[in-house]
Amino acid sequence: MTVTDSIIAGILQGLLEFLPVSSFGHITVWEQRMNMGTGGDALFEVLLHFGTLAALFFIFRKDIRRLFIEFIGILLDVIANIHIYFHNRRSKTDDIPYNKVISSLYRKLTVMILVTMLPTALLGFIIRNLMELSRTSEIAPGVFFLLTGIFLLVTDFSKAGGRVMPHSMRVDHALWIGIFQGISAFPGLSRCGLTVGTGLFCGFNRKFAVKYSYLASIPAVIGAFFVEIPKAAGAGLTFSGFMLYVPGILAAGIIGYLVIRIMLKLTTKLRLSVFAVYCFLAGACTLALK
Repeated sequence: MTVTDSIIAGILQGLLEFLPVSSFGHITVWEQRMNMGTGGDALFEVLLHFGTLAALFFIFRKDIRRLFIEFIGILLDVIANIHIYFHNRRSKTDDIPYNKVISSLYRKLTVMILVTMLPTALLGFIIRNLMELSRTSEIAPGVFFLLTGIFLLVTDFSKAGGRVMPHSMRVDHALWIGIFQGISAFPGLSRCGLTVGTGLFCGFNRKFAVKYSYLASIPAVIGAFFVEIPKAAGAGLTFSGFMLYVPGILAAGIIGYLVIRIMLKLTTKLRLSVFAVYCFLAGACTLALK
């Protein structure tokens, strides 16, 4: 890999990560066509996600700070409630009331994101080997592009969406989004497209569906990073090799920041069918050039 290759991959990641067209699928196809190597693992893709993750942290810094504070508060209240439970059991009374764990809108949103993480992590572990095989396949990305296009087209034509906001979000909504986020680990299946579409099918407000999709991706990317670290050590990643990744990470962050800003402003105006057509074209081209 050269510095130019790294920058191009970063631009692709930043440009496509927050659009429902699968940045991972584009990068996988591009690497196959350029006969690039990434050490035989997905570390480079994960590091590129960290570039776009930095853009997410910057744009949603107020929300993320509040979510983190509420997460700590939830942990403290759970620990306190456990202590109260054993105290009341020993005293055989209910004189000490339990703390209300979900006491604010941000606490509920925090819990929903944690619930979304569960199926995402479980599916990520289960399909990990299949995902690695799909990265080396010249057919799989094209097929998954087409599947993403079909999903987006169905979502758009069904006029999915509603008025669900954080206060009316349910646990089953979070679970479904987590499931679709988990299976989007395959190249060509758009994480953004699948999670936004699932949110719309759950009746989410369009703007909230996009925002929740972005926020729910944060723990998934962080988790994937720590999973890939041992593999990088095993593959003998050197300092000079890592430095080749840095320009790509920076490019992903800068371009990603601009794309998020644009997407948040155009949320209610964009039609998913437009991205569906693009995914159909990307899938057809990928299969034709295999």
